[in-house]
Amino acid sequence: EAVPHFLPHWDPELQDTCETLTIGVNEEERGRGFGRYLMERSLYEMQRAGCQHAYLLTGNNNYTAISLYASLGYRTCYRLIEMTRL
Repeated sequence: EAVPHFLPHWDPELQDTCETLTIGVNEEERGRGFGRYLMERSLYEMQRAGCQHAYLLTGNNNYTAISLYASLGYRTCYRLIEMTRL
């Protein structure tokens, strides 16, 4: 059984912009359309809330997710590089 995690986020500071903070699908359930469903539902809920723009963050090497997001109309705006000093 898939256990999807879905949390749309609305920031009143941004007025008409919403963020999908996190989605996740158990590894053994991947490839069955659950991620697409969660993203489509996230976009639907954002639209219902009055959001005109949507954004999210993902890792640069998360190619499967990047492909899914692109197929839903997302585009890369910028790339974040994390730097750590040891």
